[in-house]
Amino acid sequence: MMRPYYEQAPASGGYSSAGIGSRLTPAVRRIIYACAGVFLLQIVLQSQKSDIYFRFLNLFAFTPMSRLGTAHIWQYVTYMFLHSDFWHIALNLFFFWMIGGMVEERIGTKRFLWLYFLAGIAGAVAQGLIFPGSSTVGASAGIMGVAAAAAALYPDMKILLFFVIPMKMKHFLIVIVALEIWGASSSGGGGNVAYFAHLAGLGVGYLFVRQGMRVTGSLNILYYRLRGRVRGFVGQAKTVHIDDDEKYRQEVDRLLDKIFKEGTQSLSAQESEFLKKQSDKYKKQV
Repeated sequence: MMRPYYEQAPASGGYSSAGIGSRLTPAVRRIIYACAGVFLLQIVLQSQKSDIYFRFLNLFAFTPMSRLGTAHIWQYVTYMFLHSDFWHIALNLFFFWMIGGMVEERIGTKRFLWLYFLAGIAGAVAQGLIFPGSSTVGASAGIMGVAAAAAALYPDMKILLFFVIPMKMKHFLIVIVALEIWGASSSGGGGNVAYFAHLAGLGVGYLFVRQGMRVTGSLNILYYRLRGRVRGFVGQAKTVHIDDDEKYRQEVDRLLDKIFKEGTQSLSAQESEFLKKQSDKYKKQV
C-alpha cells in the first residue's frame, strides 16, 4: 500500500497528508459504511443453516447469464458492496480510504460518485464479456478507478509503496497496471482475482479525469458564458464586491462548500474571480 508524505507543489493541484490515508470525505465514508454493513449482513446470513446466503449471492453478486451480461441490471452496482471474506474487504477499504478523500476533494462528491460507479460497472462488463459463467463480487474495480484518477490528478505526489519504496503516483499507476496484466496473463485471467475488472476500472478512472473532466469543464464554461450574455454580462466577468463582513464570510463559506461538493469547475467566472481576489487579499494581510 502507500502513504503520501509531503505536500505536493500547488501547480499540480497540491495535496498534503499528515498521516496514513486521506480525509474521510462524505462519499468515501458512505461507501465504506455501506460495504461494511453489507459484509456484516453476509456474515449473519452465512451463519444460518439454510441456503438463504447462496440465494442472496445469486441475487446481488454479478452473475452474467451470457456475454451480453445479466438480466438483473442492479447487479452491475450491488456486486460492488459484496466481498468474499474479511481480508478481501479489509484490504479494499483500507486502500480506498488511503486515496479516496484526496480525489473527492479535488473533483467534488458528485463527480467522485460518477467516477467510482462507472469504473465498477466497467469492471463488471469486462468480467462478463471474458468470463460469462463466473460470479464477481468486490469493490476493487471502482477503487482501481479512483486510484487511476488519483495518479492523473496528482502525478508527482510521492508515496511509499508497501510503506518502504518512495515512488511518484504516476509511476505507481504504471506498477499497478503491470501487475494486473501480469496476473491476468499468468493465470489466464481466471482464479479468485478479477484482473480484467481491475484493468477496466483503471482505464475508466484515468479517462474520466483526462477526458471527462475536460468535457464537463468546457460545458460549465459554455453554460456560464451563455448565462452571462443572457443577463447582459458581455465580455469580462463582473467583479463581485461585498462590503459587509458578515455577508463576505457567508459568501466565502458558500463558495467553499460548493467547491467541496461539486469541484472547482462548478464555479462561475464571477465566483472564481471573487475567491481569487479574496485569497490575494488574505495573503497580503498575512
